Amino acid sequence: MKIFKSKGQNKPFALFLILVFVFELVVQFLPLAKVYAIDYSAVSNNYYEGGFDSYNGITRDDVLRDVLPQGTRKYIIKDGYGTFYLNTEYAIDYRKAVYGLPGNVPGNPYGATKVSYSANP
Repeated sequence: MKIFKSKGQNKPFALFLILVFVFELVVQFLPLAKVYAIDYSAVSNNYYEGGFDSYNGITRDDVLRDVLPQGTRKYIIKDGYGTFYLNTEYAIDYRKAVYGLPGNVPGNPYGATKVSYSANP
């Protein structure tokens, strides 16, 4: 029985395709590596729940690594006002670096009301 009718010109390519097919079958049933990713959209909502350092198990370092652009700082120093750390919950909800608590940063447009976020701190 002749599988390949050509004179050997396409034989390596056909064998390669067969090997790829077999490899795909093996990988489908054997998990070689498990990758765990954080679903940030699942924890995002419009209610401030006090997630300053961490929020639903997500730390400030997770947010700096996954959500915000490279080079975003963990804290900022404002002359005359002090040091303000990245607010983890706001960073998840807004996908922006928001530092400090809602009421303690001068000019912070993101404030918390009893019901939801408000642009009037």
